[in-house]
This record gives sequence, structure tokens and C-alpha cells, in this order.
Amino acid sequence: MKHFFSQKQRGQALVLITLTIIGTLGLAALALDGGNAFSRRRHAQGSADQAALAAALARVKGFDWQGAAYERANDNGFPSTMVTLHNPPISGPYAGNNEYIQVFIDETIETWFAPILGVETVDYRVESVARGRPSYITPFYDGNAMVALNPSACKAFEFSGSGTTYLVDENGIPFSGIFVNSNCANAIGNPQQAFYQGGNSEVTAEHIRVVGGAYFDILDLNLTDGLATGVPPYDDIQSLYELPDINNCGSAGYVDPVDNTIAWPGRYDSSFPPNGVETLMPGIYCLTDGMDIQQDITGTDVVFQIVSGGVTMNGNADISLTGRQIAGHVGRLLIYLAPPNGDTVRINGSSDSSFTGTVLAPKAHCQLNGTGNGDGFNSQIICDTIDVTGTADLELTYDASENYQPLVPATVELTQ
Repeated sequence: MKHFFSQKQRGQALVLITLTIIGTLGLAALALDGGNAFSRRRHAQGSADQAALAAALARVKGFDWQGAAYERANDNGFPSTMVTLHNPPISGPYAGNNEYIQVFIDETIETWFAPILGVETVDYRVESVARGRPSYITPFYDGNAMVALNPSACKAFEFSGSGTTYLVDENGIPFSGIFVNSNCANAIGNPQQAFYQGGNSEVTAEHIRVVGGAYFDILDLNLTDGLATGVPPYDDIQSLYELPDINNCGSAGYVDPVDNTIAWPGRYDSSFPPNGVETLMPGIYCLTDGMDIQQDITGTDVVFQIVSGGVTMNGNADISLTGRQIAGHVGRLLIYLAPPNGDTVRINGSSDSSFTGTVLAPKAHCQLNGTGNGDGFNSQIICDTIDVTGTADLELTYDASENYQPLVPATVELTQ
């Protein structure tokens, strides 16, 4: 049997075929032009990110940050007419913050097939924000006078003696405080905590801040701003700060040939100070076998770089040491055990002893015994772990201008 399509049916088939072709072309147009637009947008976003970072880096170095951004964008095919820069940003979470640079790239691209559907161009805008913070000098750890850096040790900061520790200003008013970076925390009442205050010790300060837990007798703490646990930790010291560059290990130090009670700065490869030395001349003392002070000694404008070995100061000796100002920095540095030196620092002064300047021993255990002297310490003590022991009172006056302030390196980061 034969079947024949009517003229009307053949016309309907042509219409369907035509619509199918148009639909297929439309889908092809969307696929090809949409893919091209997506690819161009991704390229523009990457170019905006590069331009923002280039601008931020140039700005922290004191160069032409706008020129750097335009040049980088142009290298990627986006001339300055397509690029808009803002410092500070005019929108978003960093609007008004001068540390941030905002980059917009606007582009209009012509379509290939989409004009069939009446779409001849596609417009888009991409945005990038970068932060450029110049380097600056600031007190270590927000000016906390005593800092224990170990990230996990229990009893990272311990009061095990029976004296009173005073962290005060020059008028004797509680000032500054203690920061314990350890996250050690156990059950309530368990002495195995990051901060431990035991024995008959007492503490007078502005505050104590602990990342982990704290074991203490509230009646023995006189804190104007209280004790807080669970605070955010600090990053590793070497990622936060530029550590001192004071190397003086080339030329040998020596005892004065005329007056053998005087020592001159330089490198000392045996136990320091030499027997009979009572006075240290100003300068940098590079010690490769530690420092062991057993007799009365005085030094002004001195800094001790302990390459290896530890530090011991006899409690029966009258010791008067004032740190040295490092070029380009505020304040004085007194004792420096550079990482990875993890030997012990024991400071046991007499009632006539005094110490001025920062004790920086980020990998070492520091043991402090009170001097019983109201002018005993004008210092910032920064160690891996700290133990305050003995029966004498320890008074530490922290004056930021008298203590070494490190450089925080410039940072550049993409934030948006």
C-alpha cells in the first residue's frame, strides 16, 4: 500500500527542520560565544590579580604602584583604558583601608554566532584586591613584658618560688603582662596547664593571657585586667618578625693588655667573661661557649649574642648590664640566643643587680630568680619556656623605648 504526504504535511516538515536548524545554531552560538566569554573572563581575572599584586609590591617598595599595575595588565592584553585602580578601595570589606589596592578590568567582547539571537556583544567586569603593608618596627608580641613561646608544653610559664613578681611601670603601677603561647589544657584543677602559678608566689601585673589552660590561686593574683585563657596563639617568631642581625663573630674579643679587669667586644670561644674581668666595654660580644658570670661585673651599651651554650648569672654577684641599641631599631637588646640555640638562661642577680634591655631566647628555657631590687629589670623576657623561682621578689619594669623592637617584614597578599 502506498502512502502519500499532502502538500500541507510537507510544509510542516520544512518548518520543523528550519526551527531545528535555528535552534541548533542558537545552541552552538551560546556554546561557542559563552565559552569564549568564560575564557576571556578567567584571563581577565588572572590579569587583575597579577596587576593588584604588582601594585601592592611596588607600593611597599616605594615605587610607582599605578604604573606597575597598568604595565602588568597591558602585558596580559588589557590596556590602561580597560583598567581602573583605587587606593583605598571604594567598595567591599576593605573600602577606605589604605593598605589595600583595588583593581577593576572592564571588557566588551564581540560575539561570533550570538548575533543570530540578537546578542552582538558581551560586557563583563572583574575585580581584585591586594594588600601591601610596608615593613615597620614594633614591640615584640604587642608589648607583653614576659612571653613563653612554646606552642604545646605544659607549665610553659611557671611560678615555682615564693617571691612576688611585679610587672609595673616606672611609678609602680601594674603595667603590661604575661603571654603564654602554649595550648596545653587539662581538666579543671589539674596543674598540668600551660600556665602554672604554685608555691607561695604572687603576681602583680596588668594581665595574663594564655592560649591553653591556667592553674592558679586567684587570691595570689593582682591583675588590673584579669587572666584570660583560650586566646589566639601567635605564629612562629621567625614568620612574624625579622630577628636581629648583630653578628660580630669575625674579630676576636680580648682582655685589655694594660688593665686586665677590662674586656673588649668581639668573639670569645671559651667561657665568658675571662677571670678577673669587672668592666665590659661597649659593643657586641659573640659568645660560642656561653656566658657564666660568677663575679661582680658592669657593662653599658653591650649585647651578648650567644651562638652556643647557655647563660648563668650567680645570685651572689652584683651585675649591672645595659643593652645596646641596634642600628635602625628602637630600644636595647641585652641577651640574644638565636634559634636554634636551646640552652638554658639562668639569671640570678643580687639586690644590687640591674638589667636593662630585651632578653630574647625564643628556643631556650629561662629561669629567673628575683633580685629583691626595685630597679632589678627594665626588660622584656621572651623565651621558649619560663620559670620564675626563688624567694626574692622580682620587679620588672617594661618600657618599650628601652627594649628592642624588631622589624615586621613587608607583606603582599591577594585578599579578594
